[in-house]
Amino acid sequence: MKKIFCTLMILLLLITCVFSISPEAKEEFDLAQKKLSQINQDIRQIREEGFATVRFIDEFVLVREIYSSAYLLADANKPTDLKLFYERIENLEKLLINAKEVRDELIALKKAISEVDPNIDTNQVQVLYNEAEQEFNDQRYEFSMKKIDAAYEKIVELQGIEAKASAAYEAAQKNIVFFFENNWKTMLTIILIIIIVYLIFRKKIHLYYINNKIESIEFEINVLKNEIKKSQENYFISGSMTEEEYTIKAKMYAEKIRDLRGTLALYQEKKEKFDKKRHVLFNKNN
Repeated sequence: MKKIFCTLMILLLLITCVFSISPEAKEEFDLAQKKLSQINQDIRQIREEGFATVRFIDEFVLVREIYSSAYLLADANKPTDLKLFYERIENLEKLLINAKEVRDELIALKKAISEVDPNIDTNQVQVLYNEAEQEFNDQRYEFSMKKIDAAYEKIVELQGIEAKASAAYEAAQKNIVFFFENNWKTMLTIILIIIIVYLIFRKKIHLYYINNKIESIEFEINVLKNEIKKSQENYFISGSMTEEEYTIKAKMYAEKIRDLRGTLALYQEKKEKFDKKRHVLFNKNN
């Protein structure tokens, strides 16, 4: 009985030695556990601040599984290390920092857009901001940052265009002022000549305008009459036009001719009045 008890004690001791984790490894795993706890706390904090956390939680679960696997191997006295664990922890820490930086950049960009000169159209910049915000909400922080940079570049570009336009406007304004300051006598003379010529020839100009309108309307009426004639030939002689098509075209051309004749009558009346006035003046002078 004594032998059996001693054997059991030896076996228990051996099992304890084989499956217990060393003090050095335990210390290392304790530090890793603290890292996990801190990361978990950081994720909770940003969730309370309104951040989306799906990507962080997925990464945290993976890191925790890596930790658990390494711990089980160490507990079984098998070769293991926490290299992969710390690599993933470092990536997760960087991701958390990146998220906060992008959030701050979005706030700064929104402020920058609001401070742009109201005369500058910022629609293109606003589109880039909205896209950056969407990428941020989707936790694609790298892409969000690219959109933010593009938005700033667009602001600089638009401000440059506005500055060039303002400079060109000022230069043109100065040139116009300079031109009039140095040529006002010439310009005034030209304007006076134009006014005098108009006063002398205004009746002839007016008559020319009326005659030109009458000729133009008469020409258009003749064109429409020819179109009606062609339609009649196509329908009655060659049969290349259907009755429906002929009816539509004939009606349309007739309506246009009626409208044009109404306009023509008005201009002919104006011409008659103008001719009567000229005739009266001519008789008075004689």
